[in-house]
Amino acid sequence: MLELHNKKPMVGKVHAGEFMYFLYKEECVSCSMIVSVTGATNDGVELYINKGTKQPTREEFDILKVFTATHTITINLSNTAYFKKNSISSMEGYYVFGVLGMRDTSFQISITSEDEPIATLPEGTPLSHSQKANELAYFQYYHWLSNDLELEL
Repeated sequence: MLELHNKKPMVGKVHAGEFMYFLYKEECVSCSMIVSVTGATNDGVELYINKGTKQPTREEFDILKVFTATHTITINLSNTAYFKKNSISSMEGYYVFGVLGMRDTSFQISITSEDEPIATLPEGTPLSHSQKANELAYFQYYHWLSNDLELEL
């Protein structure tokens, strides 16, 4: 199991039917976590999440994200059914992220955790995002090349 850190993307590779696991320690009580898995096609991976240190499986998990139109999931106390159902009032603690390969694929996983999280836009990979009306979303992109940058919204 590899350790993930806030705002520090990691690259991984999974084979069809296999998991790659990442451990993340959340130190904020009420922050939102934006988890982004990019580089895989929409049907390349699924993300299984457990709060605590137990590795999730296809049968036992706390949160599941099947990637379709978006490669991100926002996890917080107000929008995640798991926390409400289990009367959990703090985001603090460990989380295990299991990336399941639906076929052989490479990916990048990152977590952004802040009071008002900022998602990192990956280079060369389109990102789809949906949100509720009157809700803010923040994005950042690091452009290291000396050529022009074009954004499509």
